[in-house]
Amino acid sequence: MSPADYRMVAVADMVPHPHNPRTDLGDPQKLAELANDIAENGNTIRCRLFPITEGLDAGKFLVIEGHRRRAAAELGNVETLYSWVDPSLDTLPLQIEAMLRENTHREGITASNEAKAIQTILECEGMSVKKVAKAIHRSESFIRKRSRLAGLPAVAHHLVDAGGLTLEQSDAFDEFKDDHESYQELILMATNPHRGVGEWDRLVKQLRTKRDAPVTKAASETLIKELSIPTLDRNQTYSGHYNRDYQADRRPDEEHAAAGEFAFINENSGQIEWYKKANSSQAPKTPPTEEEKEARRKLKDIEAGLEQDLAIWDEHLRRCLTDAGGGLPLTPTEKILQAGIAPNVLGSYYGYERACELILGKKYDGLSGSGGAIEVREAVAKLRPLQLVMLMAELQLKPSQLHKPSTWDPTSYSWRESEGTARWILVRNDVFNYPPAVFEREAMAHFTALKSKSTDTAADEDQGEDDDA
Repeated sequence: MSPADYRMVAVADMVPHPHNPRTDLGDPQKLAELANDIAENGNTIRCRLFPITEGLDAGKFLVIEGHRRRAAAELGNVETLYSWVDPSLDTLPLQIEAMLRENTHREGITASNEAKAIQTILECEGMSVKKVAKAIHRSESFIRKRSRLAGLPAVAHHLVDAGGLTLEQSDAFDEFKDDHESYQELILMATNPHRGVGEWDRLVKQLRTKRDAPVTKAASETLIKELSIPTLDRNQTYSGHYNRDYQADRRPDEEHAAAGEFAFINENSGQIEWYKKANSSQAPKTPPTEEEKEARRKLKDIEAGLEQDLAIWDEHLRRCLTDAGGGLPLTPTEKILQAGIAPNVLGSYYGYERACELILGKKYDGLSGSGGAIEVREAVAKLRPLQLVMLMAELQLKPSQLHKPSTWDPTSYSWRESEGTARWILVRNDVFNYPPAVFEREAMAHFTALKSKSTDTAADEDQGEDDDA
């Protein structure tokens, strides 16, 4: 049997290759059209087969090129196909190389399928990146990128194939594979159906900054020590006595140090932030009056009470979300609502953490297993529509810092903003039938009284000026 052995081969004797890079047969409509064409005209493009001489399929032929043609022939009840029987392809690497070369000139094979095939060749004895690149006429860089893709999670394959991520962007999975928390954040971002343009790159940048922070911080500390730079703590940066230079990166650190500026090491990035002492012509502050001291003590008491109110609210919400609804089955309308709302409730890492805590009663712990993202998604998908609305309100509408008295100030500018406290009170009352709690009401009354007192004082001063006139 020579390498140029062309013949008609029975379709029944053609065995699909188990390592075929193409994992599907493409568009069913196009496959049906191909079946009709082969039934009428035969296969104008020959198949390439390897003769099987051992095992249960001895005497049959392993398909190297022509998997779709074989499937179309079966569909069109065609008994034989014109083929090249090539015994020279007697190793797995040679067979996969031939399949990859054929698909280089055809549409349909995805990047992930190609990656898996290349990785299979690389794992064969005696193969290397250089040899595979030469065999399938690709660059060594191309082979390395595909090899990295082969080791990434299924979600990365799906996104690359669908155009949701470039190959370069998918490298982030490989970059953070040993950082469990960062890896899970990438998974959550990748599976977020509402992911915006640029969000992936921003997240990767944030994760790199966080990862590199210890090294950056050490370098910053060394520089501060070498140049004897005065430093600030976080409270001092908020004191109003120092102004940050937001264009500090335009000058080298040595210039900032020579100018007598103050350094603060950012706890998240490890980078130096530069501050200048603020010019102040204000008179020294006078000691607080007894009335002011009493007001401060009252705010501390209110803050402690708000912590209690928040704990009571959490327990109330937890009971609402774990209530089985009397065991009543969902109506068809409720099922439609459930299916429509559930996928949109979770989004950020915080959403998974909070939902895991409220519904499952345990700490969130990554992608799989107990307390993982999959378990959280499954638990959320089982919630009744009203419970889903409750959870969505908690995750997306609840203002932060509810334990701070200032959040409950009805006279503040942020009170009636779209995500302000007034809206939260309204939603919580209407959806949860949960009015403001004891210390929440006390906080609102406190700030309202202060505003009223301030208004009365201003009116008295205006009246005094009128009398003097």
